[in-house]
Amino acid sequence: MMKKMGAIVLSLIFILASVSVSHSAGKQRQITGKVLSVDAGTRTITVIGRKGVVTVSAIEDTRIIVEEVKAIDDIKVGDKVTVRYSQAEDRNIARSIAVRAGAK
Repeated sequence: MMKKMGAIVLSLIFILASVSVSHSAGKQRQITGKVLSVDAGTRTITVIGRKGVVTVSAIEDTRIIVEEVKAIDDIKVGDKVTVRYSQAEDRNIARSIAVRAGAK
């Protein structure tokens, strides 16, 4: 009986921890458009798309996709990008930034 109760308690703790982590990650969003600005110092880019302007922060885990673009410093104003991001705390966190090859 105690083993069963312990398993239930551990399960509940795991479920609550999972909900907490997924809630803090926020809903994943996406914007496709042109890069308006890049700030390598703060590791942010601002993109304008059909739904407006979004500024996202690139973190260490952010994937930047395109053969010649390897870092936030390689993204230039005017590049066409698709950014997948989520809201966390007081900023948007980029999960991936796809730069269209040769697109300006």
